Amino acid sequence: MAKGESPLTNLLASLSSTLAPAAMEAAKAELDRAGDETYEKIKAGTPVRTGALKASLRKERVERRGKYGTRIYYDGYDEKGTPYQLIANALNKGGEGTGYSATHHIDEAVRGLKGLDGRIAEAVEKAIEEETKKGG
Repeated sequence: MAKGESPLTNLLASLSSTLAPAAMEAAKAELDRAGDETYEKIKAGTPVRTGALKASLRKERVERRGKYGTRIYYDGYDEKGTPYQLIANALNKGGEGTGYSATHHIDEAVRGLKGLDGRIAEAVEKAIEEETKKGG
């Protein structure tokens, strides 16, 4: 295996044209599930004072050549013109002199993505097995 290649990449590259669509759908489903779960964790952990920060949280699917996943971000600005994403990042990390301790709400949610490659590989292998049993 060349440097930078993953077992998942090698597996997808080796699939026949009849198995590849099922494998890609399984991978996309696992990525969608992980994106939804991460979004919900960030949303649940977002500090609420006025509700505006939590309401600004957005989720969008990204699907373009070579990329697939979920983009999660805070959209817009508060009444002072400060981007909500900047506020969320500051609350996540905390800061001296701000009077706020770190919430780590983003860090905790992102930590849940550890092992995602393995979960995707398992989903793909299961889909391949099922497709093979069907005669694909």
